This record gives sequence, structure tokens and C-alpha cells, in this order.
Amino acid sequence: MKVLRFHAALLPTEYGCVAVLLDDPAYTAHAPDQEGAERALVQLLQKALKEDPWMSPGECDEFQVLIVPVDLRPEYRVGNQLLPQEYSWEFRLPCAVGEISGGLRMCVVPSLGLQFYFEGERSLRELVGHYVQEKLKGLNPAQLLRFVPGEGLEIRRLRVKKPATSRSRLEKRWENLEGVAELAHTARDKGYGREDSLKQLLKNLQAGLSVAVIGPASVGKTTLIHEAARRTKNIWRTSAARLIAGMSYLGMWEERCERVVSELGQANGILMVESLAELIRQGGQDPGGSLAAFLAPYLVDGQLQMVVEASASEWQACRRLLPGFADLFRVLPLEPMNDAETVEVLTWVRKGLRIGLDLDETLLSLFRRFSPYEALPGGAVRFLRHIGRGPKAAELTRPRLIEAFSKQSSIPEEFLLDEIGIEPDELLGQLAERVIGQPEAHQAALRIITAFKAGLQDPGRPLGVLLLCGPTGVGKTELAKTLAQILFADEKRLIRLDMSEYAGAGAADRLLGSLYDKTPAPWLRELRQKPFSVVLFDEVEKAHPEVFDVLMRAFDEGQLCDPWGRITSLRTAVLILTSNLGAEQQNALGLRQLEGGGYSQAVLRYFRPELVNRLDAVVPFHPLSNEVVRAVARREIALLARRPGLKRRNLEIRASERCLDQLARLGYDARLGARPLQRLIERRLIPQLTHLLSQPDCPSRLLVDLDGDEFFLRTEPE
Repeated sequence: MKVLRFHAALLPTEYGCVAVLLDDPAYTAHAPDQEGAERALVQLLQKALKEDPWMSPGECDEFQVLIVPVDLRPEYRVGNQLLPQEYSWEFRLPCAVGEISGGLRMCVVPSLGLQFYFEGERSLRELVGHYVQEKLKGLNPAQLLRFVPGEGLEIRRLRVKKPATSRSRLEKRWENLEGVAELAHTARDKGYGREDSLKQLLKNLQAGLSVAVIGPASVGKTTLIHEAARRTKNIWRTSAARLIAGMSYLGMWEERCERVVSELGQANGILMVESLAELIRQGGQDPGGSLAAFLAPYLVDGQLQMVVEASASEWQACRRLLPGFADLFRVLPLEPMNDAETVEVLTWVRKGLRIGLDLDETLLSLFRRFSPYEALPGGAVRFLRHIGRGPKAAELTRPRLIEAFSKQSSIPEEFLLDEIGIEPDELLGQLAERVIGQPEAHQAALRIITAFKAGLQDPGRPLGVLLLCGPTGVGKTELAKTLAQILFADEKRLIRLDMSEYAGAGAADRLLGSLYDKTPAPWLRELRQKPFSVVLFDEVEKAHPEVFDVLMRAFDEGQLCDPWGRITSLRTAVLILTSNLGAEQQNALGLRQLEGGGYSQAVLRYFRPELVNRLDAVVPFHPLSNEVVRAVARREIALLARRPGLKRRNLEIRASERCLDQLARLGYDARLGARPLQRLIERRLIPQLTHLLSQPDCPSRLLVDLDGDEFFLRTEPE
């Protein structure tokens, strides 16, 4: 037989002794002496365990007794008025205080049945005074005297035997419920700083109402419900996917849900579902055949009580797709915390992780500036817990914090630290090295980079929205890769969409994910996983006009919402559109550079003004001159040395001037730009390099030269 150990306070009274359960002061027992009160409380707990087999001791391992003085002023009631007396009495109240985790402590005033949480000795005295005065407000002297506590409060540890048969009976009675859900009060996260919302949630649940907690991602919806579960001990956590898992034949998941609802009723339980949108998506082909639609009649009849989570957009989608279901819930809005509240929560979490150094303001600043898509405090708390798991958590310093944030976000440290400056000329050099011969593009990219570094970008929009216009193969895609490399330290942080695939009817639905395609579009899923990215909408003019309406919302609001109400943020992404508009005005050889105004006129003729007005810039890309193509060829040859086979051998390679002339002549096409150059190098030079590297006496320096019209490799003297 399992034995549980509960903490109880034994307090002498005028008529004997009262035993109070410190984990839940609602459990009290009276007797003429201490042993009798203790025995009566044990019997009361054994009875409670039969009704609630999941009842468990609290989280405090030890309690200490503190005497807290409180001044109370008697009051007389005359009609509807309270008349306070001129004098006050000092009550010395014995309190039981225990530490939970992370510096958070619990206080119980056994004589008054009060329980609350606090941090720090000073706040304890203030809070005891506040709660006691609220409890005893409006009492006259005679009534106050009845609450004068006795002396000699003792803390005892009660050994309560748990009935051995209760668990087996439970497994037999509630096997379906346990198969798809678990009790939510076992979760480890703490609901710091949400007392008002917690009281409102508990009030609604105790009144038998189903509740929808509405707020942005990471605001603390799940944590709030878990905290309520610790108070009520009867909230079962599940998800729509778990409710239908393994149910492959017609009617199977409906039958399971019926049994779960029945067992919840027997257990007097409340069903928690972490995503309201999932309830509407899962089950049938449309919302009318979904899990939500199936459970609605049970909610109407009072056979089922639920608490669900949703963002504001998901809630609006629910009202649109299944309005009758939404009307069955009492809405509890949950707003993001302000800076002071977030710092207070981070302080509690930091102490729980034994992180000594106060870096809460630094962490808050990082998330406010570089993660505006995450509501506080959730993202910052998860980040702090992640880095606090390491063996050197106690030695956490500001540089280590910055390094960890940089690694998580892929933002280089020079963008995170104000004390590290960036040189515009150096950035222009990096841009010019990779995107050759396009000065307007360099300046447009530089404006985005420097605004991001200075923190001057609009927090409600993407980091930048550029339309790159010009012929094929002149560096538009290379500019997108370069921005990804500079801003996010990896050119693979590039999400590319071929907009010719969104040319037909229904293109806007395909771009977001249709109502019947129950997951977001692939590019949105990738952006959710990598919010710091460059998104490239290639050949945007080929998309259907309805796609432009979607893009305008993205440019204007910095986010997109799919038909199910799921929001994807673009506020930490750079959006780049490419187009060939205006490129037809170049001559047949492609050597005349079109002025930027010509591209802008072509863009204005094709796109609606309201879309163009939401662009940060229309950037012209000019056809490549012979000198630019030579520079591109020189860079492509230099890049060969970075390939693993050459880099491993420390092999240097360069091209002669006449070789560069030949590469520029053969590798450039008026219609395709410099794209044929890479194919030329792969076809004509790589086979020779492969043969040379297979030789045992491979040289360390190579020169690409020309013999007639043929390229060849020869050893270059040291």
C-alpha cells in the first residue's frame, strides 16, 4: 500500500486543536487535542483519496513557522456605512512558509485558511497584512477577538495510506480517458504573474462553464491552464490528434470520444485541448464533420466541460467556420505582459535555474527587438530555461547570453550588440564582391542592413520589401543570397518560390494553404521554423492577380493568416520580389544599361499603385557589360578553390587575362545573362581538375589558360 506524506499545521484553539492541510487549507479537522485533530485530518484525506486517486502532496518539502505582526482596525457597521475606529490592534499571526522552486515561496495562515505565493521576506509581511485585512474587513471588536490565534503552531508530516484498490478500479473505469489524456496538474511550468486571470479562469470553471483562453502565441495560455489544474486537480490534457489517433475506420473515433466524455463525467473532469483550431481541422473533411462539431452537443447538454486555447485569429476563424461551437465558450482574453511583469517572471525562472547573474533586462531587450513575433513572456522563458540546463548555467555571462541568442536566431553578434559598429564601406565591399556591377542594388541592400542594425525598421512590417527588376542572370538571386548571408549568417536561409506556379485560379489559396489542405503551405511551414530568413518571390509578375492581394497584406502587416486562422509572421524576414519587367527594352546584345526610371515605369504600368506603394524600393538590375562579366568570371574561378577537393589540398587557382576574355565571351548570353558561365566552367574545367587531382604529384598552384579556343590547366610557378 502506497503511503503519501502531507504537511499539516496544528494550531491550539479555545476549544481544543485544529489541524489544517498546508497544501490545501480547505481541508481542516477539529478535535479536543492534537492527536485527535491529526487523526481526523488523516481520515479526511483518506476519504478524499478514494474520490480523487490523483490527489498528491504539494511541492514544498519543508515548512518553517514565522510570526508576522498585522495591525487591524475594528469597524462598526451603521446602515450601509463602515465606521473605522481610531485605534488598531496588533495581531501576531503564526504563518507556515515553504519554498517551492526558483525563489517562489508559499505562505499559509492556518488560523484564517489563507494561502498565497510570494517572493522575499519584505513582500511576505506586506502580503500577509493585505490578505488578512481583506479577510477581516468590516468586523467589530467582539468579532475580531474570535480570530485571535493561539500560541504554539506546530508543523507535522502526516502519513496517509492510499487505498490499494483505487488505482486498479480507476484503470478499469477510465481506461479510455487515460489512453488519450493525462492530468494537467503534473506539468512543471508555473503560472507566475497571472493571478487576476487565474482567479477569473477558476471562477468560470467552478461555475461549470467551458472557457476559451484567447491570446497570441507564447503569451502563457498553456501555463495559465496548468496552474489552474494544480488548484483544481481535475483538468485532463489532450489534443485533437490524440483523440483520433489510430482510428482508421468509420465511426471509430466517434465511439472513442463518446466513451471519453462518459468517463470524464464520472471523474468530474474538465477536458483541456491545447489548440482550438485542431479541433475544427481534425475528424472530418470539413468543419461540419470535425471533432468540434461532434463534441458540441455534449457541451450544450452539460455532459462535457472544456477549456481550450486559441489565438485571436484562430478564434475568429472558429466563429466563421463553426459559429455555434464558439458560442459555447466563455472567452478569457490573455494579454502579453509588459516589461516590468516580464522581468519579474524572468527573475523567478532564473532563480529556479540557479542562474546567479541578473541578465533579465538584456534578455528582454533582445526579444523585444529581434523576436517581435513572439509574445512575452513565453519565448524569453523558454530561451532562459534552455540555456539554464547547461553545466555552466551558474556562470552565465552577458557574452554567453548574446552568443546563445545569436546561435538560436542565426543573427550575427555584431547586429545584437550596440557596442559593435558596422562600416558601410565594408558592407558595400561585400555586396559589390558578390553582386557585381549593380550599384543601385548595393545601396538598397545597405539601407536594409543598416536600418536593421540601428533598430530603425518598422516593427509591424518585414525588415525590407524590394522589387528587383532586370533581365535574367544579372545577380538578382545572388543579392537575395548575399542578404541572407550578411543578416542571418547563412545563405541557405533563403526561401524561394517560383511564382509561375501560382498563375492559375485558386492561386491565393495555394499560396496560403487551402481550407481542405489542413497544413500551412510548405513555404509558410519553413518560415515558421526559420523566422529569420530571406523570402524570394521569383518572377512575381507571372502570378495570378489575386496573389498580389495576399502579398499586399504581407507587405503592410508583416504577417499572413491562413483559412484556419494560423498566423505566420514575416516581421523578421526580408521579402524580395524579382521581375523581368522592363528588360525587353534593352538592345539585342544586352549591353545598353536601362535607366532605373524605365524599370519603374514598367512596374507602374503592370502592378496596381497600392502594391507599388508598399514596396520599399524598385531596384533596377542592368545588363552586364564585358568588364562586369570578366569580373564575374574571375570570381567564379576564385570560388573553385573553396570546393572541398581543392581546399583540402590548399590548391590555389587563377585565370589568365585571355582566359577571362574567352570566359566572358562564351559565358554571357543577352537573354540568359551570366548563367551560362557556370555551366561553361563545369563542362570545360571541372573534368580537367578532376583528372589533375587524381595524379600523385598534383601541383599547389594552377593557372587556367587558353590554347586557341580551348581551356587548359597548367602549373603556375611558386
